[in-house]
Amino acid sequence: MDSGWCFMWGKGSQKYMDDSANHEIYDVNTIANYYPDIVDFLNAPIGSAFERKSSVNIVAIEG
Repeated sequence: MDSGWCFMWGKGSQKYMDDSANHEIYDVNTIANYYPDIVDFLNAPIGSAFERKSSVNIVAIEG
């Protein structure tokens, strides 16, 4: 089942992002096991977007 979440690293160029070989699909639980601080955001409304400002600071961003 697709959770609808997309996690990206913000330093990839458009050329990098356009190459599907640079993308992988993971269960959201796998990502949450590595980054448990995202769990509080997983029930956010559809269309929500967040940005990690530091290792301990995640903030909502306007999209």
